[in-house]
Amino acid sequence: MKETRVIMSGDHPRKTLDGVKTMTRRTYGLEKINEEIMPYLWCDPYYDKEVGRWLFWQRYTGDAIHIKCPYGHVGDRLIIIEPWATENRYNHLKPSEVPQSAMIWYLADQQYNPFIMGKVRSSMFMCNWMSRARPEIKGLRPERLQEITLEDIKAEGISPHYDCDEITYRVLFQQLWDSLNAKRGYPWEKNHWVWGISLGMILH
Repeated sequence: MKETRVIMSGDHPRKTLDGVKTMTRRTYGLEKINEEIMPYLWCDPYYDKEVGRWLFWQRYTGDAIHIKCPYGHVGDRLIIIEPWATENRYNHLKPSEVPQSAMIWYLADQQYNPFIMGKVRSSMFMCNWMSRARPEIKGLRPERLQEITLEDIKAEGISPHYDCDEITYRVLFQQLWDSLNAKRGYPWEKNHWVWGISLGMILH
């Protein structure tokens, strides 16, 4: 079984643990498709079981390309990594040197307290054993970002504290997406291809 590290920021790790967020969308691995000036040239892909990859082809030229999803397949797991801190006495240690008996705090759950916590550490330097959630990949498909449905927006963890219509849900998701991805070159308006990953059973 393949396990792949994925960064989650903000309160998304907690929402995943609570079952509020049961989907995530990712762009990694689709660079060859998204580097096209007009991504709409690519037709909806299908999964080629013989090679274990997704087959994309262009509408007008017929050119085809196989893309392997870097997150694995249904049944594989994601390792959620996030900003964290450990005890002050381990500030001088590299993350890989922190003993597994150490206290780990997750910044998605609580405000940083310098009196009881050591320095804040980047999610990139979280060891796998420190991860508190390893959700199973329950479903996976490539799709255009703006094709997201209302059901999937809710599964992404968009849960306003008031009643709203589908347009408002889409605006809220768009704002969230752009806050995380626009500076990376993947704004909502470009409608890039993404992996739509459904999350299943979580191992702690």
